Amino acid sequence: MHFGLAELLDIISQIDYILPQLSKFIEEFNTVVSDNDINVIKDVHGDVPSEMSNEISKNLSKRIGILDRLINTKSSDIHTLFQQAQAEQTRLEALNTKDIPQISKQMQTILDLNVSFKR
Repeated sequence: MHFGLAELLDIISQIDYILPQLSKFIEEFNTVVSDNDINVIKDVHGDVPSEMSNEISKNLSKRIGILDRLINTKSSDIHTLFQQAQAEQTRLEALNTKDIPQISKQMQTILDLNVSFKR
């Protein structure tokens, strides 16, 4: 197997490993927001229902903050891996390597996840 091909397969494997984690974090974020009727606003304090205690709102705020950071970290990791994969694909195509794996399925998955992330 061509070295570049092995590297590309490894990158795709890493993406496939991270995507379910990202999906889980986004699903949990959306569930917490929806179940608790929270209005999340980026870079500004969001609103919580007036009947929610201060302690609960602090705990939810901390939980949402953690999930948001996990989502951003995983998204950044995937973005970096996509850039590496695309560069490797281009390099392999220039070498006329046959049977180059494509990352279009993973790219569509991340696009769908980004659309589902409610913030």
